[in-house]
Amino acid sequence: MQFQISNFKFQISKGFTLIELMIILTAITIISGVGITSFVSYNNLQTLNKASSELTTAFLVAKSRALSQVKPESCVGELQGHGIYIEGAQIYQSFAACSGGWYDIKTHLLPKGTAIQQEFWGKSFTFRVLTGNVEIPDMFDEYLIRIGAYLWTREIVIFKNGRILQTDDYSNIKK
Repeated sequence: MQFQISNFKFQISKGFTLIELMIILTAITIISGVGITSFVSYNNLQTLNKASSELTTAFLVAKSRALSQVKPESCVGELQGHGIYIEGAQIYQSFAACSGGWYDIKTHLLPKGTAIQQEFWGKSFTFRVLTGNVEIPDMFDEYLIRIGAYLWTREIVIFKNGRILQTDDYSNIKK
């Protein structure tokens, strides 16, 4: 449709030009790419937080069982404590320490994509009955366990007195 006012000719178009469509599609592609990347990063971070929380909870449960003197039926002899044994990258076990030896309570798996750093594999942490104090490998006053996933890490700090702390960066926390 065309119409003319004095010497000017106007043309009304119905639709978009190819250039306008290309610009819109490019903008949508860029926004979608940023959105998907952000979602994946957020999802990975939440998986790491879940793994860190699960391991921290396992330590807290072991400490609680030791303080309350919960003795499993399979435990032979006197109950000495409860603890956590880090078996590998994604496997850790809760156990009861009795005078007759260790008795597995449960084997736990961390979520897919997360792992405990290799230097912590094969370490056990035993919370003593009544005191809640923990036997820490290598006789340190505190022990730092790192869990990683993709680009992030979380740290769980276990103090000899039984205190358990979960953090992003222990070096920034005052003791």
